[in-house]
Amino acid sequence: MKRTILIAGGSGLIGSFLRKRFIQDGHEVRILSRSVGNKQYGVYHWDPERMVFDLKSFLGVDVVINLAGASIAGSRWTDKRKKLLHDSRIKTSTFLLDQLQISGQKINCYIGASAVGIYGDRSDEILTEISDTGHEGFLVNLSREWEAVHQKFSSECQRVCIIRIGVVLANEGGALPELGKSVFMGIGFYLGDGSQYLPWIHIADLGSVFGQMLEDHSLSGIINAAAPEPVTNYQLTKAMVALSRGPGWLLPVPKIFLRLGLGQMADVLLQSQRVIPSVLIQKSHFFEYSTLADALKDLSTGSAT
Repeated sequence: MKRTILIAGGSGLIGSFLRKRFIQDGHEVRILSRSVGNKQYGVYHWDPERMVFDLKSFLGVDVVINLAGASIAGSRWTDKRKKLLHDSRIKTSTFLLDQLQISGQKINCYIGASAVGIYGDRSDEILTEISDTGHEGFLVNLSREWEAVHQKFSSECQRVCIIRIGVVLANEGGALPELGKSVFMGIGFYLGDGSQYLPWIHIADLGSVFGQMLEDHSLSGIINAAAPEPVTNYQLTKAMVALSRGPGWLLPVPKIFLRLGLGQMADVLLQSQRVIPSVLIQKSHFFEYSTLADALKDLSTGSAT
């Protein structure tokens, strides 16, 4: 069934991938952009900071996907950076909701992005959609507030999905190029003791998760978007070293060095979340890349698009 989809945050890694996929699937895709819009190409202008929004972007829309938010790992977490991370999620999402209410348009489905960071540092505890969120902390509190805004969209649509996204593996950007820097001349550097779990997902599988949310009207609420086999940082580093040429040594980077270099942002690298996509597994969702080895092998060939 053809749908009209509006994406906020559509120029980033995930948004660009989804736009291409949805167009290939025959859907009409519109993008909200801070640059001047070009409706001929499905681009509509918005600027939450200046309270600017083209309400025509909502006309006939079935689904709104909200991916807006500055990169968590973009730079050191100064007070200024934390404010940007907060405002680009909370204020922007609130502004989007306000504009939807002003437009009077009722939509079928709203999909709001969140992050597995909401679970906090949980060692090897298995985490599903019904698990409690983490204790106090910047990422936990930010994600809670973000999800609270997403929930408010229930007043304007039939179905709200909140997708907690793991580390997205893709050649075009995101975490993989940065993770690749932990391997140098066939030597891998794992972080801390390497025991922290990393929920990850191949970008092609993430696209199929969004596709299922469009089609399966029984899907709503919290959905973990992560591969069914999370790995530790040590296992990830070892797998990446196996794809390189060199001695294959694995060496630790002590936590103290990460704290000195990154400050509080080191939490992103050192916290452990053993996240399982229980809802998707119950729905018999097919993961094309269910193991890290398969995902890295595909991405190393450059075939993921």
